[in-house]
Amino acid sequence: MSALRLLSSTSQRVSSAFLQQKRGYAEVAGKLNLSLVLPHQAIFTSADVVQVNISAATGDMGILANHVPSIEPLRPG
Repeated sequence: MSALRLLSSTSQRVSSAFLQQKRGYAEVAGKLNLSLVLPHQAIFTSADVVQVNISAATGDMGILANHVPSIEPLRPG
């Protein structure tokens, strides 16, 4: 019975710690420094922007300054 109590109390602590780390929507708190660069030339250099919209494989995505890190393949075009 004590092993069950230990497991129960451990799972409660882990779940409460996990909930505290959950992120919500990004806030428009700052600006991004945007540069578009190809291997042979710079197309656009150092512009301060609030949001960057990209066409990802699963749909369009808007990225703000405090956006969570993510990996997504881009759509061609």
